[in-house]
Amino acid sequence: MQKQALTATKNRANARARDRIAFENMRRDFWASSVLLAVVSILWIQYLIGGYIPITVVPDWVLMIIYAVNNLIFMLLTYRSVMLRKRRRIREVNRIFWLIQYLTIALLSIFAPNELEAQLEVVVFMAVLALVPLFEFKEVVVTLGFETVLLIMHIGLSTLGAEHLVNAFLIMILCAIISIQFYHAYQRKETDATVINSAKNQAETDPMTKLLNRRGLERRVMQVWPQSIRERLSAAVIMLDIDNFKKFNDTFGHGEGDECIKMIAEALSSVVVRPCDYVARVGGEEFLILLNGLTEKEAIDMAVMSKKAVEERKMPHAPGNFLPYVTVSMGLSFAEAVVPEVDFWELRNEADKALYQAKEAGKACVYYNNVCYDKVEGARNVKQYMRDRAFHSAI
Repeated sequence: MQKQALTATKNRANARARDRIAFENMRRDFWASSVLLAVVSILWIQYLIGGYIPITVVPDWVLMIIYAVNNLIFMLLTYRSVMLRKRRRIREVNRIFWLIQYLTIALLSIFAPNELEAQLEVVVFMAVLALVPLFEFKEVVVTLGFETVLLIMHIGLSTLGAEHLVNAFLIMILCAIISIQFYHAYQRKETDATVINSAKNQAETDPMTKLLNRRGLERRVMQVWPQSIRERLSAAVIMLDIDNFKKFNDTFGHGEGDECIKMIAEALSSVVVRPCDYVARVGGEEFLILLNGLTEKEAIDMAVMSKKAVEERKMPHAPGNFLPYVTVSMGLSFAEAVVPEVDFWELRNEADKALYQAKEAGKACVYYNNVCYDKVEGARNVKQYMRDRAFHSAI
């Protein structure tokens, strides 16, 4: 079973690595097209200012215009895709870009004014293909096929001498090897990073609820607390647990108890949706919510909304409970601005004390700053509450 899980993790890591490689190619396309367009523009300006234009045949003019337009289009296209992080048809766009680049350079080398310039264009583009895009093995084979055809065309047209052709052929093989090595090195790096992140996330995630566990919460606090201090953001901590959960477990069994915990996690996650806020399971039936950058009223409203989200699920509780459905009690602590003197664990302890006050106030409520909020009417039955406490103490 463990071996199968490891294999599945590696497969997911490889798939993610391929996606990352595709997006990395899009980023490299942007920089390649930008640099190549800049180089072509500089050459054109130099030629125009110097009064010397080496292009004397119409095909070269057409090819240079196609080359510049291709770089301009793909520079704008890839910039937009990278900024918006669009991943649709990335591989196809990458292949089309380099295919147009290759065909244009190949034709330019054929129409080159002399043998040295023809060889230079061929060799430089072979090196660019080896070092810039991340081509997998199939793409490298196709590239080798194109380059072989190009060299055969130069042989037929006698535009390159035998010595230059041999050099170009050896450089082509070397560039193919470099390209394959670059691809596999990048893939291994991305796969390893994904496996490590996956293992880290599993170690920091509660397997039942998929929420953060204590370790994950501690790491998030270490990340966000210094930033909160620098920006003097407000912070709120909510501690909550399920009312009379032991009675629930004793009545319905631990299987249903697990389902109840999952329901609470889903309810809380449906309310706490901002990326800067965190929900963690810190005990058997205890949860913690960390909120950042809210006002005091907004923090209270968030706690009340979370409590109501649980109650709206209407999961049946044990017979004789002070309410017929599952509820939670909450304790809230709040800091107007996080300063070095404000410690997260002190806020947590304050929220824990407020949670105890909420229990003493009749449960199914939010307690903050000695004030009880949103207490459910059924919890106001003091006699029932006292009988429930006596039952809970007896078992």
